Amino acid sequence: MRYMTILMLGVTMHATASADNSLRWPHDVPAEVRKWEGKIADARPKLEGLPAQGEQYEAQKSRLAFAWSQYGLYLTFLGDSEGGRSAHDQFRVLWMNKPISQPDDAARAAAAKAEDAMQAILAAARERRIVMLNESHHASLHRAFGMALAKELRKLGFTHMAVETLAPSGIERGMVLRSSGYYSNDPMFANFLRSAAADGWQLVPYDYGDFGPDNASSDERWNFRETAQATNIIENIFDKDPNAKVFIYAGYDHIRKRPLPTEQGTVSMAGILAHRTGLDPLTIDQIEMMPMIDPSWQHPAYANALLKAKRGQPFLLRDAQGKPEVFGYKRAGAIDLQVVHPPIEVDAATGRPSWMSTVAGLRPVVVPRHLLRGRATRWAYAHLKGQPADAVAADIVKLEPGKPAPKFMLPPGEYTYGILK
Repeated sequence: MRYMTILMLGVTMHATASADNSLRWPHDVPAEVRKWEGKIADARPKLEGLPAQGEQYEAQKSRLAFAWSQYGLYLTFLGDSEGGRSAHDQFRVLWMNKPISQPDDAARAAAAKAEDAMQAILAAARERRIVMLNESHHASLHRAFGMALAKELRKLGFTHMAVETLAPSGIERGMVLRSSGYYSNDPMFANFLRSAAADGWQLVPYDYGDFGPDNASSDERWNFRETAQATNIIENIFDKDPNAKVFIYAGYDHIRKRPLPTEQGTVSMAGILAHRTGLDPLTIDQIEMMPMIDPSWQHPAYANALLKAKRGQPFLLRDAQGKPEVFGYKRAGAIDLQVVHPPIEVDAATGRPSWMSTVAGLRPVVVPRHLLRGRATRWAYAHLKGQPADAVAADIVKLEPGKPAPKFMLPPGEYTYGILK
């Protein structure tokens, strides 16, 4: 079950009305979206025409799943968080088993009490030197929560933030470039990193190095990668500053402290890091209890968990003795805390997911009128003024003929605007 692969009040939003069409991309992202749409349209009927078994079926299913995955990633790069999440759900339906649940999961969720996730994490983090939070690489919501958590951890004296997406060169002077990382091409992720740099975090890349020979097995390559990640964190942070307090932002199962019973012989970055440093990391999962587009693929405990939700904010559950509840395959000590993200609602006033304001603290800005002229579907961007042309945009919105224009959702700053070419 591994994957390889606070509101800001009283803030003035500055904007410039002039278009800036100098934004550069290493590749044509809108064209990539169209390409993968075409591959999905081509692969889907071919899969439906095959018997649901055999090598040919599995190969075609793999091609379609990969197309959905790539399509979803490029949608997030265009600021389409909901499109990316929906595409990833299609990938999961094709490629993954349904969520693993324990027989008592739903009952435990029904009997539990809810607690604000941010408050619970911060209370636990005061006694730790390492905090680890994971994400789904298609979920911009997770990055918004990560950004909000980073702001609060910094106030607690945490010093270093290790981020999986960052290239070895990292980022300089708070500028998140297209070359700074892969997943950070998502505008929400770029805002997260810019916010961290502004708050004085020391940003550290760690997912690089020797991931094993090409002929290694998948378990061997997994172990090579996990070991390299832990080694990079130790060498780049703890060897230089033994008193460092570290926030690690990672994908999926890198934060599991123990392997599954079915995965004996494998290791995890979190487990290696704990063993080699002698520090017990606080590990926090966002994957298992997040909303799915297809309810049949939702974790069985999720519906009962939602009965405890308040004000649409992320929360976690505790049992009658106050012990944090963890559902699914991450139970049994692999994860300490598990965030429950409520269903995602679209704010009618902005046309954007409500978490962009409630969790990320972004503010709405109307798309300049001159960008609305046109009869074709296109993408408008907001670019921080003074940033280089190859910096990741602060936000991107899709403009469609005959539909109301969504609003940009932006951090405080001064912006220029344009249409992606």
